[in-house]
Amino acid sequence: MMINEAGLFSAARAGDVEAFEKLIEVYNKKVYSMFLNLCGDKDYANELTQEVFVKVYRSIRHLEKESTFPVLVYKTTRDVCLKAFKTRKAFEMVISGKNL
Repeated sequence: MMINEAGLFSAARAGDVEAFEKLIEVYNKKVYSMFLNLCGDKDYANELTQEVFVKVYRSIRHLEKESTFPVLVYKTTRDVCLKAFKTRKAFEMVISGKNL
């Protein structure tokens, strides 16, 4: 089945939650797989994936073109990833006593 991303984007941008959920289906596996490969923890990868799509949902109304949606997903994924690893590194430093 071919998914009409342009139509889904327009509907999601207008507030259609079901259209946004279908867009998530297109990108979810890629985002989740990336996080799982990086952190090795299914629950944490799922949590980070959810964070990406919450942020994307909040930002979609500001996009003008459908072609910028994949860029938004990529940039949001990158930002969440960087934040997660900075937080994790800081936590590991505190636990190990390096920050004391």
